[in-house]
Amino acid sequence: MTRYEATDAVIAAITDIQRKSGDEVPELSPDTIVINGIPGFDSLRGLELSVAMGRMFEVGDDVNICISDDGKRALAIAEITDKLMTMRQKTQEE
Repeated sequence: MTRYEATDAVIAAITDIQRKSGDEVPELSPDTIVINGIPGFDSLRGLELSVAMGRMFEVGDDVNICISDDGKRALAIAEITDKLMTMRQKTQEE
């Protein structure tokens, strides 16, 4: 999967979560901060996204991909994509 495809997959999953939740689906870009940057997208939806992307990228679902590793800040879509790609590469190397 290319980085472009990965970004598209993250955006599609966020869009799906927002639609199913009945909340606004704003225009999303790689710079969009997900948690608290998208209307109604909170930490619970972040976990939902983590599970969906963990399965898609085959990296497990035990890491919240929407927050930094130190847990101090919410990540943008580009950072989430980077995190997923790194996790996927590590998993494939094992």
